[in-house]
Amino acid sequence: MKRSFQIGGAFIGVIVGAGFASGQEILQFFSSFGLIGIAGALVATGLFAFIGMNLTQLGSRLQTNSHQSVIYHFTCCAI
Repeated sequence: MKRSFQIGGAFIGVIVGAGFASGQEILQFFSSFGLIGIAGALVATGLFAFIGMNLTQLGSRLQTNSHQSVIYHFTCCAI
């Protein structure tokens, strides 16, 4: 359980630290589109959670210690 919180905290730290730090950027961007923008913010939040969950499950299933092998498996050598 402790490990799950560590991984979740790291994921949130990466996402929040990569441009969503204050929330002000999100509010300004999405709210400028009105109600559709609010819906877009909810969709973006759901996608972050869904993709993050799938990537961590794939890493667990592959028993990997590196992001490289997960990304390589996910992109099928495209990168």
